[in-house]
Amino acid sequence: TDSIRTITAAGRSPSFSLLFLLLCRGVALRGPSPSQFGFTRKSSAGAAAVSASDTMFRRWLSLRDITRGSNSKDVYLGIRASSRTRTNFSHILRHFRGGEGGLKKLVRRKSLGQVFLKDSGVVGSILRHAAISNSDDVVEIGCGLGVLTLPLSQKARSLTIIESDSGFLAETCGRISQECAHRVTSLHGDFTKIGFDKVLPERFVVVTNLPYQISTFFIQTVIANRSRIQKAIVMVQRDFAERLAAPPGNKVYGSLSIFGQFYLNVRKLIEVPRTAFKPIPKVESQVIEIVPRKKPMFELNEELFFRLVRSAFWGRRKSLAKCIRESPFLKDCDPKPIPPCECQFFQDRPLVRGEDLSIKEFVQLYSELFPNEKRI
Repeated sequence: TDSIRTITAAGRSPSFSLLFLLLCRGVALRGPSPSQFGFTRKSSAGAAAVSASDTMFRRWLSLRDITRGSNSKDVYLGIRASSRTRTNFSHILRHFRGGEGGLKKLVRRKSLGQVFLKDSGVVGSILRHAAISNSDDVVEIGCGLGVLTLPLSQKARSLTIIESDSGFLAETCGRISQECAHRVTSLHGDFTKIGFDKVLPERFVVVTNLPYQISTFFIQTVIANRSRIQKAIVMVQRDFAERLAAPPGNKVYGSLSIFGQFYLNVRKLIEVPRTAFKPIPKVESQVIEIVPRKKPMFELNEELFFRLVRSAFWGRRKSLAKCIRESPFLKDCDPKPIPPCECQFFQDRPLVRGEDLSIKEFVQLYSELFPNEKRI
């Protein structure tokens, strides 16, 4: 009776309440044990009336708050409800019936590019390269099924999880052991909107199987926060890793290569085949190590310098001198570059292209095109 009253107070009719309570009890007989869910409600006036035998109903309440949002101050392992999402009742029922905590029925969202690492050998390699100790604060972006989250929560001094999918976030947090739960902070949100702004430790290590569609944004965010990041062990698409670490003269060497290497030391670690994931993606993957430089390679007007770099790769089939003359990135800049025909650089190499120049040679060209800009 108390359970029916509580469900009714949550906005459901008495008939629905009775039907749902019977359903929950029936699922509990053939589903996983309640202790596998791992959710504890820290404070709730509504749940106080629910007996211990109604664990499945309390599980529904926690999922309802996470998927729909709630005005209460209840907190589940640090997960704050989102006010923009709506209850997906069929998702909750699938979650109950999935077995092993519902993992089999959590919905993969193609819009987020979700593929899940399943190869334990790759997981072990990532952890060995990360070399996390109990003095490290760690950030993981996109926890997925928790294959990295669980061992990181055992090794690190603290672990901050940033995940936009509330279902996977709840499931992963529910699997963290009670001994490690106090070290874990979960942030439900889109990394492209919150970045590292809500990460509390002043310095931290990033270990993540990164959603590939945010790779460029991730590099930009790491560069913007390079004073806070000790290193990053990151899984990215192999093509992206090749572009980021490419040397001059390589066919994939471009503005991303120069932008990344100007601020970061990038090292390729291990190649990961498509079969290491489920479902199998269409692209190959690569684990890379990123260590921010203590200071940029050169001290100069960075905005102006990267306008020049973007201009150099604006037309790959054109000579660098022609790219600079016609580039839209240099038309409205202040100061204006001197004409390429007046530069000694192009007297010696009139047909050179941007992909042939090292960062040091780009800085030399920058000094000739903008002679009044001071460089240290």
